[in-house]
Amino acid sequence: MFLVRLRLHSASLVLPHWCLVYCPELQHTSETLLVSPVPSAAESITAAIAAAGGAISFEQYMGLALYGEGGFYQDGGKAGRRGDFITSPEVGPLFAAVIARYLDDCWNELGCPSSFDVVEVGAGPGTLARGIFDAQPKCMSALKYVAVEISEAQRALHPDFVESMADFPDREINGVVLANELLDNLPFKLFVYDGTWKEAFVALGDDGKFVEVLRHVDEHSRGSSPNCATWVASANSNCCFAVDAQCVAKVKPWKSAGL
Repeated sequence: MFLVRLRLHSASLVLPHWCLVYCPELQHTSETLLVSPVPSAAESITAAIAAAGGAISFEQYMGLALYGEGGFYQDGGKAGRRGDFITSPEVGPLFAAVIARYLDDCWNELGCPSSFDVVEVGAGPGTLARGIFDAQPKCMSALKYVAVEISEAQRALHPDFVESMADFPDREINGVVLANELLDNLPFKLFVYDGTWKEAFVALGDDGKFVEVLRHVDEHSRGSSPNCATWVASANSNCCFAVDAQCVAKVKPWKSAGL
């Protein structure tokens, strides 16, 4: 999946519209990006632009802004009441308690195995894991909780009772994969439709600011997001429960949905 901006012309107005699709080349049309993503990441983004010969994809730009050297999540950005944004686990104990009951249901459906995997992808500082353990689900004695988080700074905050990893476990998961607010943190390609499809790249303008460069794309070269596809392919479990902005997806079993 990819985020796409459609420019819809109505009388004297140009109305932006967003939808999801996919597509990978270049005509130089630039538009100044209003805000640098994370000032401390500007150096690594500038270096990447130079190394790429003048422009990087929006996907790479977003990845560096979030997870690169000096990026948001590497430089102390975090969720929480005293953080930069807030998600359901930080609001109070109820969300984690509901998830804990859901885990018990999954455990019972599997026949109460002695070893029950719960892999949380995009675990942040481990707030949801702490809440689930505080709720004391019935599956606690069998629970093997893996917290997957790409940010080293966030992993350092994980509680001792979880297995903290940077990448998804390379093994079959006998249990549940959890993902809370994950998909909107995966870097994506940005496509613009303005009479023809173009992909957004990021370059440096004459004044040193980041600018948008639109490159023509082959409309037939479509597929799924590399980041999403990699995660989907690796999430081999009995059940996957993903929560994102105003969206809850329960897939069981994961592979049967054709994702």
